[in-house]
Amino acid sequence: MNAAGLKWLTVPLTLREALLITFKFCVVTGAVVAVAYYAIASVNISGPINHDFTAVAIIRKRFPLHLVSPAWIVGGDQFDVLFRWNIAEIKARLTILLVLWVLAVSALVWRFTRRHATRKSGLV
Repeated sequence: MNAAGLKWLTVPLTLREALLITFKFCVVTGAVVAVAYYAIASVNISGPINHDFTAVAIIRKRFPLHLVSPAWIVGGDQFDVLFRWNIAEIKARLTILLVLWVLAVSALVWRFTRRHATRKSGLV
């Protein structure tokens, strides 16, 4: 291997760690953005609907796995329940993603600071 290929080994350790933590942060954030796009796009109630439908039946038929129970949604008519459930389901999915993202980033920062503090104290 040539010297240019090993040039990154001469970078100071703290800068290498900073680049690594930045890369991990970008990977975690990119994964969450991709899943958030799916979480929003997958809640789609469009399609043929009978004139004597109930919102609960449609939601349970098209979304067997859902976070928000359709019975929790109160609306003026069945279309209103469908619309409000759609918004509530998207908010619930995005809230779970936000919590998971905060936990993942917190774990990255905690591991980085713990490892950095251990090196400064001379334990490693």
